Amino acid sequence: MTAQLLDARDGSHVWANSYNREIGDFFVVQEEIIRTLADRVGSSIERPLPKSDIAQVSALSYYLIGKAEIKEDFSAEGNELLRQFSLKAIDADPNSQFGYIGMAWHYRNDAVFWHKQENNDEEALKRAAEYADKAILLAPNDADSHHIRAQIHSEAGEVELALARFNLAIALNPSDPNILVHSAGVLLNVGRTDDAIDRIEQAKGIDPFYPDWFNWQMGWALYEKNDCGAALTAMRKMSRIPSGARRMLAGIYACLGNQQEAKEALAVFLKDSPGDSISKQRRQWEKNYTVPGSLDRWIEHMRFAGLPE
Repeated sequence: MTAQLLDARDGSHVWANSYNREIGDFFVVQEEIIRTLADRVGSSIERPLPKSDIAQVSALSYYLIGKAEIKEDFSAEGNELLRQFSLKAIDADPNSQFGYIGMAWHYRNDAVFWHKQENNDEEALKRAAEYADKAILLAPNDADSHHIRAQIHSEAGEVELALARFNLAIALNPSDPNILVHSAGVLLNVGRTDDAIDRIEQAKGIDPFYPDWFNWQMGWALYEKNDCGAALTAMRKMSRIPSGARRMLAGIYACLGNQQEAKEALAVFLKDSPGDSISKQRRQWEKNYTVPGSLDRWIEHMRFAGLPE
C-alpha cells in the first residue's frame, strides 16, 4: 500500500510512504496512515492502535463483495448475493459488524422492494432491525451501523428516530456521500423536498464519480417536487436502470401521462416482486408519507401504471 500527501495549493510533495504488511494488518496500517496524515496537516490523533486481525479483514472483504454485487445489480438476485456474502462475513468473524450490516441491508431491501421474506415486509423489516442493532452493539462508533439503522427507522415510519440516527451517522462520517443521499429519503417523506435535493447535490460534490443510484434518488426528489420532466431526465442519467428502480420510473411516467411507458416499467419491477399491489403499497407507505395528499398521488400513479388492486 502506498500513500502520498500533496499540497493542493501548489502541488508540492509533503509526504509519502509505502507499507508492505500481512493482510491481517490492514486496519493497523489504515490507522497509521490516518495518524500520519493528520499530524502533517496539524492535528494529532490519540487513540489506541487496533490489533492485527485477519478474521476481521476477511469479514470486511466478504461484506464489500456482497455490497458490490447489490450495487452492480439492484434486483432480487443481487440482494440474495448480498445475503450470501454477508453470512460468509459473519462466519469469518462473528464479532465484527460488517456481516450484520450486510444482512440488515438485505432484509431492508427485501421489505421495501421484493418481499421474499414469506411475502411479509413487516417481518423482513423486523429482521433488518435486529441485525442493525447487533452491528451497533459491536461497533457503536461505526457510521455504517447507524446508517442502516436510520434507514430502517425511516422505512418503519419512525421519522424522528430516523432523522436523529441519520444525524449521528453523518456526524460520525460527514464525508460519506451514501449516508447523505439516503438521509434525503426521510426528508422527502416529511415534505422537506428542497433540503433533500440539497443533500443529494452535496453528496455529488463529495463524490464526483457518484454511483447511479444517486440519480435514482434525485429522480424521486424531483417527482416529489412535481417536476416530473426533470425527474425523468435524472433517471435517464443512470447507465442502467435496475429492476428495483423501475417502480419509481413507472411513477414518473405516470406523472407525465405516459401510460404505455409506465406499464412497461412497472412490468419489469413486478417480475421480481409479483405480489405487489395497491393495497400493499398503501399499507407499506401510509406510515411514511406525512404530507397530505402525497401518498394518494403515488397510489394514483401506480394504479395508472397498472398495479393490481
